[in-house]
Amino acid sequence: MSTENKKDTSKKISFLGRYKHGSLRRTLLITLLSLTLIPIISISTITIWRQYENSRAQIVNQLTSVAALKEAQLLSWFNSLSSDLELVVANPSVRAYISELINSQHNEIVAASWRGVIEDTLKVALVHENKFDEIFIIDERGKVIISTDPGRDAHDFSDALFFQESLNAPFVQAPSFSPIYEKMVIFAAVPLYDENNRLYGVLAGTAKLETFNEYMLERAGLGDTGETYLVNMDHVILTEVLYVPNAETETIYTWGVEEALLKKNHGNGAYQNYQNPPNDVLGVYRWVSDLEVALIAEQSKSESFAKTYQNISITLSITLLTIIITILVVIRVTDYIVEPLTTFIKIAERATGDDLTQRISLNRDDEIGTLAKVFNNMMSRLHRSIETLEDRVAERTNEILGINTRLTHEIVERQHAEEDLRKSQQRLSLHIEQTILAVIEWDLDFKITKWNPGAERIFGYKKAEAIGQHAQFIVSEKHYQEAENIWGQLLKAKGGTRSSNQNITKDGQIIYCEWYNTPLIDPQGKIIGVASLAQDITERKKNEKALRQASLELERLTLIDDLTQIANRRRFYAYLQQEWRELSRTGKTLSLIICDIDHFKEFNDTHGHLMGDECLYQVAQAISRASKRPRDLVARYGGEEFAILLPNTEKEGAEAVTRSIQEELKTLPIFNGQANPIKAVTLSFGISYTIPSLKTQPEDLVDTADQALYKAKNSGRNTVASQELNSI
Repeated sequence: MSTENKKDTSKKISFLGRYKHGSLRRTLLITLLSLTLIPIISISTITIWRQYENSRAQIVNQLTSVAALKEAQLLSWFNSLSSDLELVVANPSVRAYISELINSQHNEIVAASWRGVIEDTLKVALVHENKFDEIFIIDERGKVIISTDPGRDAHDFSDALFFQESLNAPFVQAPSFSPIYEKMVIFAAVPLYDENNRLYGVLAGTAKLETFNEYMLERAGLGDTGETYLVNMDHVILTEVLYVPNAETETIYTWGVEEALLKKNHGNGAYQNYQNPPNDVLGVYRWVSDLEVALIAEQSKSESFAKTYQNISITLSITLLTIIITILVVIRVTDYIVEPLTTFIKIAERATGDDLTQRISLNRDDEIGTLAKVFNNMMSRLHRSIETLEDRVAERTNEILGINTRLTHEIVERQHAEEDLRKSQQRLSLHIEQTILAVIEWDLDFKITKWNPGAERIFGYKKAEAIGQHAQFIVSEKHYQEAENIWGQLLKAKGGTRSSNQNITKDGQIIYCEWYNTPLIDPQGKIIGVASLAQDITERKKNEKALRQASLELERLTLIDDLTQIANRRRFYAYLQQEWRELSRTGKTLSLIICDIDHFKEFNDTHGHLMGDECLYQVAQAISRASKRPRDLVARYGGEEFAILLPNTEKEGAEAVTRSIQEELKTLPIFNGQANPIKAVTLSFGISYTIPSLKTQPEDLVDTADQALYKAKNSGRNTVASQELNSI
């Protein structure tokens, strides 16, 4: 073996010897490396994880904002279709022309004169609204009377969903494939009534689906690879997409689409998109219930996390460099600490051979240097101590004799103390026997070791019956797990507990007891059992329950009008203040309807106050049925006046509610089905609406509704008047 190889082998053996198993150097090195590297690696891991999660959250929030904006645009356009059709026939003369055309179909000459006028009106509306590809009129049997597309004349739509639904109310049908048009179509339709409120036909139209593309192809906030698109319940793509689908058909079956269509909810996730081949994307999906479609917003993960991956690489590089530097520093610190200790060991070994003249020569200002000085001082004192050992032994002997004398006195005092303790225990035992509380002691297996007369009175078991029983015999099955948890806390924490539990007496009665539990600890600090005090609080529980029920009933009575069983004026103003604050924060519209029964005094005078009260009750219930949303509030404002508060509702929505109320009034049993039917009463409505702000007060909305009601009364009653509260 060469000289260089021998030197390398010697260095290797020397290094391994310094860090052999069980050595202080190795232990210290491992400890310091653990204390330094674990935090570094942990912090680096947490940093990388948080960078990734924060980046993902930002991307999801951006995609969610884009998807929500597009959903709002689509719903606004979709919900406006029926209103736009109503505007086409808003002019009474146009409705009259249409009625004449339908009624004169048997007379071709008369029908032709009306047809030209109506056809021009429909074409003008088609161009003006720019929302429909075609507008047509259908008679009440489902036959097309006139259309902007002459090829649609005389077509039968009697079995079509949009026609059947529009016979009752305006209706917009979600996008669906029409065999007639051989494409996806959105039908919108509104009923047509004559001056006698008799249905004579339907005005319908097919909406322009190009609007979907205009909204979906707008890519602001989506980056280079992001896009939004719509998919219907048949997985058919309704709008143009950025990439080529992974199949020849126009259907999509990605994870995001499946989640939205099957679960009909909102969410987000990472998955593969529809491309061919598929690409990993981060997507947000939303179920648009009105359109019965899924709205998808996606962006490729490579673009989404590009900056994040770059930051993670930098973090890993810094972490690796820090680990290398830390290892070198720890090795140096370990050697600096352990080398002086090796010197200590060698000198101490020589001192064990009766050579007490050994001293450590170490010039350091740190703790090890101080230890060397202390060691040298200790060796000097030890040397002097051995020289005077006999004198010190004699002194210690005298000290031991004095200690023995004091110990004798302490034994006598302890005997007196034990006698006092015995008497105290006798008094305590007498108190336990006479107290009305149940005093119970348990061993560590939750079994009874002590049972006083108070426990016998509460639970009905004699002492002989209870001793040795497990707690299950007085704890109901419903509350046994809770008792087990309390028992575990007592044995672990060594602290007392207080609880109320349901218990069972010997005769099977359920009672409630209040328990005070304390662990029993021996002089060595070991838990040997548990002591409990129990008090029967069954009657107190019953009284507390009755008090709570009475309190709830009192609160209900203060908020409900006794006659009409709807909210009273106090509840109305409290709810108005609450919604005013909420909607001023969200910027949504708040509408208020105040309605008044027309000629109610005359009704009372004619039919009596009992019938008047019945009238008020039935009108209140009719208003409640017409206000179907959980957030709406119907209240008796005073006398024959009622208030309907409609949060997040525009003027048109409030007017729709008034129409529903009028329809409900026609069906009230007080006016129908009697031998002498009572003439139906009517309501006058005042509507006010605004976006709440700090510049106006809730009372201003009430005043505005009162003014509108006054206008409705002056217009002949049984009418609706509306007025906006300006918040600027």
